[in-house]
Amino acid sequence: MDEVIAIEHPPEDVVKTSPLVVIAGFAVLGAVTLLALFAWASQGERNGQPDVFGKRVTVREVAERYKAAWSPGVFWPRDAFMHTKKTDQGSPLFKVVWTFLTGWFICLAFYLIFAGAISAIEVFREEAHLRAAMCVAAAFCLCAVWPVLFRIGSRSGDDPELDDEAERTTKATKATKITKTNDGNILNLTLNGLFAPSDQSEDGATRSSNANNANNAKSTVPLTGPPHSSTKGVFLWISFGVLLLAAFLAVAGSAIIQAWTLPGPQFGTLLFLGPGYGLFAGWLLFAAGLNLRTAISYNSYPSGTLPWPETRTEYTHRGSLWPPILSLIISLIAVLIPDPAIPLPMLVAIFLFTPRQKSHLAASAVCLLGIVVATVLVVWRRSE
Repeated sequence: MDEVIAIEHPPEDVVKTSPLVVIAGFAVLGAVTLLALFAWASQGERNGQPDVFGKRVTVREVAERYKAAWSPGVFWPRDAFMHTKKTDQGSPLFKVVWTFLTGWFICLAFYLIFAGAISAIEVFREEAHLRAAMCVAAAFCLCAVWPVLFRIGSRSGDDPELDDEAERTTKATKATKITKTNDGNILNLTLNGLFAPSDQSEDGATRSSNANNANNAKSTVPLTGPPHSSTKGVFLWISFGVLLLAAFLAVAGSAIIQAWTLPGPQFGTLLFLGPGYGLFAGWLLFAAGLNLRTAISYNSYPSGTLPWPETRTEYTHRGSLWPPILSLIISLIAVLIPDPAIPLPMLVAIFLFTPRQKSHLAASAVCLLGIVVATVLVVWRRSE
C-alpha cells in the first residue's frame, strides 16, 4: 500500500507538471530578452554614430534637464545642490535596478520552466501563473519600446533639446520683422541688428534718422526662450501612457498570482516569484510618476528646470507633495494585493538617492508603513 504523504497547505488545485507554466516561463524569458535587445539598441550616440534607431540623445540627457527634487540622483546626497547639479553620469540607481530586474526575471523564467516540467515541484494556481506571466511579459515589451518613444523630438547637446520642427521654427525667425517707432515710421528689424527704413534709401542723412528711430523703437516682437517642440511634448506624454500601462499590467500580474500567499513550503516560489513581480510593479509605478513629472515640466519649462545659478535650488527644487501622494498610492496597492515588495523600490529611491527633505521623509515613512502592513497581511493569509 502506497504511503500517504501529508501536504500542509489549504485545499487548492495542484498539479505535478504543467505545460501552461512552461509556456509562461518562455513568455517571460522572451520578453526579458526583447527588453535587453532594445536597451542595447537605445543607448544613444556611440563612437560618433547614432544608435540603431537613429538617435544620438540618451534617456539620461532628456530626463536630466527636467530633473525634479525627488528624482533619484547620487547616492545619499548631502544637500539639494549636490542632488540637482547636472552630471554626465546621472543616477546609478536606474542602471542597477534594470540590471537587477533583468537578471531576476531570467531566473524567474527558468524556475517556471522547471516547475512546469519537473514533477517534484508542485504547481498551484496553474492558470493564474500563465495569466500573470503574460501580463508581466506584455509589461516588459512596453518597457522595451519606451526609450524609443521617450527620446522622440529630443536632441543631444548642451543646448535645450529641439526636434526638427523646432529647428525649422528657429530658422524661420530669421525672417524680417516689423516694428513701429515713436514717430510712426515703419522699420524692418532683422536679426543682425541693422535697421533700414522701408521707404527710403540708406544714405547718410537717412542713416542718422534711422539710428534715432531705432533708439526710440518699441518692438512688437515678444522676448522668447527656446522654441517649444510640440512633437517632443506629445511623445513625452505618449511615453508616460506607455509606462503607466506597463505598470498596470505588472500590478495585475502580481494581483493575479499573489505569489506571497501560494500554499505549501515552496521556497522557490517565495524566492523568485514573490519579490520579482512586486519589485517590478513597484518600480514601474515609481518610474511612471517620474515620467509624468517630466512631461509636465516640459510643458511648463521647455528650456529645463535645472537651477541657474546652480546654488539657487530654493526656487526650482522645493519640497513637493508629489512624493507623499505617489507613495500613498503605491502603498495602498501593496496592501490591497497584498504584496510587501511593491513599495520597496520607491522607498530605496526616495530615502537613499534624494535630499532629506520633509516631504521625502514623509514619503519614505508611508512606503515603510505599506511594507509592514502588507507583510502582516501576507503572514496572516499564509497562517490560515
